[in-house]
Amino acid sequence: MSSPNDPLRSAKRHSLTIAGLAAVALAACVAWALSARPAEETSTPSAVFTEASFAETQPAAEREALDAEAFEVELWNPPPPEEEDATANESVDPTSHDREIPISLELIAITEGEETVAAVYDPKEDTLHLVRIGDTLQRFRVQAITANSLRLHDGRRIRDLKMERADR
Repeated sequence: MSSPNDPLRSAKRHSLTIAGLAAVALAACVAWALSARPAEETSTPSAVFTEASFAETQPAAEREALDAEAFEVELWNPPPPEEEDATANESVDPTSHDREIPISLELIAITEGEETVAAVYDPKEDTLHLVRIGDTLQRFRVQAITANSLRLHDGRRIRDLKMERADR
């Protein structure tokens, strides 16, 4: 015979007590769910309209006319496609310098150390790129990095990005 302080016996007793309480709680929930409710709680409130009762409240002129043109309105107008540059088909000397800064890139910073690195922000993609000489950025290859500019080459043109002055 085991002692009253036996851990296995104590655990079994606690398990049976918890199972008994759970059974009583479950029985109470089932009894509550199946109990009869007063008829006034389950009836449909008078404020709820059915389709037929709603139609009766509308004047006949409003019920008949449906303006189909209201659904033909364009809610979103996409921007027109970008036109290609008129000079795109012209052959350009790859050594020529195009001083125009590409709209889609901004030179943020240049660090000089063992290796010169430029930080370039792309607002279209909302990303910051760290580039070195020889790296590719969009369709450009980084050709040179100076103290305040970055030279990019796309195979046809050379573009120089200059760092914006902070005092503006």
